[in-house]
Amino acid sequence: MLSGNPQSMGRSLDEKELEIRSFEAEKDSLLRRRAEEDLQRRGDHYRAFIHNATEGIYRIEFDPPIPTDASEDEQYRHIFESAVIAECNDRWGRMYGFETGEETQGRRLIDFCPPDDPYINRAFRDIIRAGYRLADYETRERDRSGTFRYFLNSVVGIVEDGKVVRVWGIQHDITERKQMEEELRKALSEIRKLKERIETESSFLQKEIKCEHNFEEIIGRSDALQYVLYRCEQVAPTDATVLVLGETGTGKELIARAIHSISPCQGRPLLKVSCANFPGNLMESELFGHEKGAFTGAVQRQMGRFEVAHGTTIFLDEIGELPLGLQGKLLRVLQDGEFERIGSHRTIKVNVRVIAATNRDLLNEVRQGRFREDLYYRLNVFPITVPPLRERREDIPLLVRHFLNVFNKKIGKHIDTVPHETMEGLLNEPWPGNIRELRNVIEQAVITAPDTTLRVGFLKGMHRNVQAGQSLEDVERDHIVRTLNRTDWQINGKGGAAALLGLHPSTLRFRMKRLDIQRPGH
Repeated sequence: MLSGNPQSMGRSLDEKELEIRSFEAEKDSLLRRRAEEDLQRRGDHYRAFIHNATEGIYRIEFDPPIPTDASEDEQYRHIFESAVIAECNDRWGRMYGFETGEETQGRRLIDFCPPDDPYINRAFRDIIRAGYRLADYETRERDRSGTFRYFLNSVVGIVEDGKVVRVWGIQHDITERKQMEEELRKALSEIRKLKERIETESSFLQKEIKCEHNFEEIIGRSDALQYVLYRCEQVAPTDATVLVLGETGTGKELIARAIHSISPCQGRPLLKVSCANFPGNLMESELFGHEKGAFTGAVQRQMGRFEVAHGTTIFLDEIGELPLGLQGKLLRVLQDGEFERIGSHRTIKVNVRVIAATNRDLLNEVRQGRFREDLYYRLNVFPITVPPLRERREDIPLLVRHFLNVFNKKIGKHIDTVPHETMEGLLNEPWPGNIRELRNVIEQAVITAPDTTLRVGFLKGMHRNVQAGQSLEDVERDHIVRTLNRTDWQINGKGGAAALLGLHPSTLRFRMKRLDIQRPGH
């Protein structure tokens, strides 16, 4: 049975309930306070982590949000109209030239990312297509000073009710890497160009090495030859264009090589082009190069001789044979140092020293309209005339001994005796083919010699038709015809007329056409 006052009992229950409620309120307050402290602590840790990160971290808010069901163009335009930097770490701010990240907050995205920039256009459209979740894409953006910098990015978009409301991103500055890559690309491009040039030079040099030159060094002590060498020494240190004149076989190429060997370009190869060896269309390609597909058969790009000869000397042999249509292009190279490859509009500039040679009377060619007058005067800056062998007969004994040594080694014989009458016969010949013809005669005599004595009996009557006052063309025509008759009009091959004359078969055919030489009955 309960005892006591019910009213006092009720008051006691109310007090206890109040105490319980007060306790629970204090407990809730304590828990809330602890939660807030924990949240504050976690927030401090989060901010410390964010601001000390080595990557740039940022949050972009879109106001108004971007509808994901809009077209790609509309979303792209909307990004730059509504994007604002809401939050970022100090590292992100420093990437753009600010002291802290707070300085960038509230700025518009368009301040850093110009929408018309191709890098931005490509990157942001990739973000849209990926649903605003994209990793490791590159952008090129402007910093505070307006300088472009390159970044590697990863973003995660927050979508609510079908609209993108914000984007979190991580960014890494790769400007130095991109600059190094660009420098590496340039270096590799230069290496490729140098490699191509070296390979082309090597190809041309291999052709040069295979060429059989008239002799290995300049032989002779005559006053006429010494004057030529003096002229070579005068012009060699300069970059002046040289025109070497002289009859066929006098050694014009050797004079060109002598000039190059004591010039500032002596450490680089001398590139030779015979203007009589190619028809007009191929001659242009040989000199100036062509692009892939420039004409039928142009399956790849090819550098021309002038491009390869940049920084060195080019020897244009038989310049009088250069087609009239190409003479203007050569004149431009001589005057301005520039040209274009066939099939290209890009101008190439070169620094090339030109030495040209011819056995023609170029002034007469100018009068006949076969050679440009302006080109003639541009070539004739420093003319050097190589005397024919008949004007330097005192050099013939030295040349004979030199050629004997050359062919003794080549053929494996030991001819060491040159009878007086043989030497007299050699001295009295007119030598219309000059040193080249003398060389061929000595080679033939060494081949046919049965012992160690040089005999040239086959020379008798060889030049009996050469008359005083004959023109050089007449002498050349008669000599070629006689040689052709000796070989039964065989041009190619060992023992053919081209080999005996020391000419390339195509060069011989060209001269036959120019001199109107035809086989009897044809």
